[in-house]
Amino acid sequence: MHRRFNKVEQKKIRYLDRPAPVWEDILDLARIPFSRGPLYVMLITLAFGLLSFVPAGWVASYAIAFLWAFQVMEYSARGGVKLPDWNRAFNDPWKKLARPALLMSAVVAQWLVIVVGSAKIESLVKHGEMESLWHYVTQSPVILVLGSILGILYLPAAMVSIGGFSGPVTKTLDPRRLVRTIVRMEHEYVYSAMLIAALVIVLGVLRLTIGAIPVVGDLVFAWALACATPMCGLILGRLLGRMGHVIE
Repeated sequence: MHRRFNKVEQKKIRYLDRPAPVWEDILDLARIPFSRGPLYVMLITLAFGLLSFVPAGWVASYAIAFLWAFQVMEYSARGGVKLPDWNRAFNDPWKKLARPALLMSAVVAQWLVIVVGSAKIESLVKHGEMESLWHYVTQSPVILVLGSILGILYLPAAMVSIGGFSGPVTKTLDPRRLVRTIVRMEHEYVYSAMLIAALVIVLGVLRLTIGAIPVVGDLVFAWALACATPMCGLILGRLLGRMGHVIE
């Protein structure tokens, strides 16, 4: 193969061996949280539930959810529908934990700069002076819609890029390169982003409807988050497995 075909032709051949898109068998999403038994999800649910009673524990919960989704994404990129083993991340903690956590923190910071900057501009335009940014970020429909759209369109692409691109950090986090990657993925990225958006909406509805119930509401949301996290990882894993050639 190496003697017969050049590098470009080899990439095209490898492109034919892609896993099927996740929406061809949507039941894979329902199966993956329990693919290694109910105890796997119960332990994560317990961890999220305990963190919900800790001040600012939601920060740790979302950090764990991201790192777990990242492991699932990498593990399922070849078409698998099982959750990774617990010790997988600790075999190479820098590559599996520290590097993605640091890079994704930088990407979230980029997103926050845009959202906060938009809040500042809206505050100055409407009132001619700077008011509480927190008020605008949480109460302004324009900022909430803008932040949500940017998050759904930008953050998944950054996560897939972190998992599939081994180049320098500056190129990994370059917004221009991420936008070009999104354009090259075309409809596959749009469908994947829509599925992730649907999961996020379900989580948001659960949080609003049962979040006020003491203890029970927190545990139900922890269980939902424990199920949605590997689902998002599978969606991004299939996207990485199918479109990795445009990330390189």
